[in-house]
Amino acid sequence: MANLDNISSISAASQQITSATLGALVNLVGAIDFSNNATLATIVLPASNEVITSFRTQKLTVPFNSVLTTIDVSGLTRLGGIFDVRRNTALSTLLLPTSNEVFTFFFVTFTALTSLNASGLTKLGGNIQITNNTSLTSLTLPVSSQLISFFNVGATALTSLDFSGLTNIGGLGIQIDLNPNLTTIVFPPTFSVDLNVANNAS
Repeated sequence: MANLDNISSISAASQQITSATLGALVNLVGAIDFSNNATLATIVLPASNEVITSFRTQKLTVPFNSVLTTIDVSGLTRLGGIFDVRRNTALSTLLLPTSNEVFTFFFVTFTALTSLNASGLTKLGGNIQITNNTSLTSLTLPVSSQLISFFNVGATALTSLDFSGLTNIGGLGIQIDLNPNLTTIVFPPTFSVDLNVANNAS
């Protein structure tokens, strides 16, 4: 029987798998990569307090993943690094953990999410892009002093956006655009970067 005590990463990129069950891998560390799988409909992840340096389910080329509806990473309490969930167009549920690990890349784009709660990611930083989630009406962001190189929220259904807890935005700046219902924005107390707010509610 295989020893499941020390699995350093899982990579199943560019395959034709339909489901992945990793619940027994409670000591999984490193990278979890299911990118470029258009047919992946189910992922079962373990509860683990080991460091997870990346999690990817992005599908960047046609056909996009239109069958994966739920991603639950709430049991990965040391998730950090790269989090890339792009073009999972049926994704309606995304459950994030409480984690003190540093995030350097956080992409959630082209999903069917109506809500996203990232309040437990206390070291969220790097490149943050939450765009083209056209059904998204609720977004909860954490309090984090981690350096953010770019903050982009666009093409959502949000009526309000509060990112006042992100107190260290630098680099390429802040972009908030193409949110047709957005009437209220709560900014951090101070920032000194380029600000682009355009094509939101009039």
